[in-house]
Amino acid sequence: MATSWQSNKFLDPVTDGAVLPILHLNGYKISNPTVLARIEHEELEQFLRGCGWTPHFVEGNEPEKMHELMATTRKRPIETSAKSKQCAE
Repeated sequence: MATSWQSNKFLDPVTDGAVLPILHLNGYKISNPTVLARIEHEELEQFLRGCGWTPHFVEGNEPEKMHELMATTRKRPIETSAKSKQCAE
């Protein structure tokens, strides 16, 4: 898994397309929470930033609100990537 976090180092969103990894860290793994779900929010953010990603967190328990928040949050990095592509052209 650690290697996959480095994929942004050799992918160019302008020529290769955007990579938008989505982590589901709700702690409901079969027997225990996931490794990344066990660390503090700030540490997780620092880890992802250190890997070169810009994390966007969506948290909550109400499915309808979560659906709307996920849709809204997903737009931000896609719009940023589209702007980067326009600047490169």
